[in-house]
Amino acid sequence: MLQSIVVYGFLIISMFLLGSYRMNFSRSEKNNHLWKSHVVLSLLIFTFISALRYDVGVDYLFYLDNYQSLSDSFDIYDKRTFELGYNFLQKQFYNLGLHYSVFFGFLAFLQIILIYYTFKKEQFLYGCISFVLITSGAFFTLMNEIRQSLVVCLFIFAVQFANKEGFFRYFLIAVLGYMFHTSALIFVPLYILLLLDRDYFKSVRLQLLIFGLVFAIGESSLIYDILRERNELFNQVIAKDNYIDIYQRLGIWQKEYVKGIRFYLNVFIYVLLIVFSGKIKVYFKSDNLIKYYNLFFVGSLAYLLTYNNTLFQRPFRYFTLFELVIGGYSLFYFWKRKKILAFLYIFVSVLYFTAYVYSDHHTFYTFFWQF
Repeated sequence: MLQSIVVYGFLIISMFLLGSYRMNFSRSEKNNHLWKSHVVLSLLIFTFISALRYDVGVDYLFYLDNYQSLSDSFDIYDKRTFELGYNFLQKQFYNLGLHYSVFFGFLAFLQIILIYYTFKKEQFLYGCISFVLITSGAFFTLMNEIRQSLVVCLFIFAVQFANKEGFFRYFLIAVLGYMFHTSALIFVPLYILLLLDRDYFKSVRLQLLIFGLVFAIGESSLIYDILRERNELFNQVIAKDNYIDIYQRLGIWQKEYVKGIRFYLNVFIYVLLIVFSGKIKVYFKSDNLIKYYNLFFVGSLAYLLTYNNTLFQRPFRYFTLFELVIGGYSLFYFWKRKKILAFLYIFVSVLYFTAYVYSDHHTFYTFFWQF
């Protein structure tokens, strides 16, 4: 646990400080390229800590076993493994004889560079977004659901092109994403939603009402009962026979994710972000902030409904991971206008992250050479 505190503490503090090196709210800065010393150092720290990890992320050992079991005869078109793009990428690293840590580090670099590149014109957000990325638990999602998380990072980048002018670029990114995870098909319906460019959740009171109702539903057994009744259909259509008894599997996962301090701390953070959402939208007036927020709010509702069921969380990653974006904007706003709220946000986030790590659900940090 001590090693985890040291490593994660260093990761949080260093990325926040490096990202906040020039924490000025300005879009007129001409020098908005990424390759500045403090930005590059931040990217490298994230990459190396991600590369040197062992068994951080529930699916880590599965990906590790797949990489180590590659052979010269491995066929990238083999559909029994992964998607073509991922198969091709890992095949190249394997052929070069590179250690698995190099491969995992490269994947982590792709994830973080996509996020940073998305906000290259708003680099004042880097420190805050990095802080939320790690303390919200999104870091463990990136380290776990590696392929899908990479595609979600692609989606975060693609949102800016969800307009008539960016149609071809958006769908080119979607095709690229599909080569790494089939869930990228969700890019298509989301394009239509984003193209409308409406503030669907303008009223804070209405948001709180909806959030409260969904919270109440999530506290009941309604969702679980529906899943039980639809067990066979879910197994055939969604799970595609990956699980023999999806109801039994869901029951196991529910026992693993009992709602406790982690859940309610995150609910508090969501409520805080919702309450100040109107002021944040006015303060930044970003071209894409409304789109980000629409996705975030849907994600906050999905969090309430799917917390107990890991399988059902995955389709909603394209919404829930926008917490790191809205959280980044909000933390910056609090720091500039309401420092007491900034300290409250930081305190609750660190407390949440500590509880997350302490759960020891493949969260303790271990270096690969320790095994």
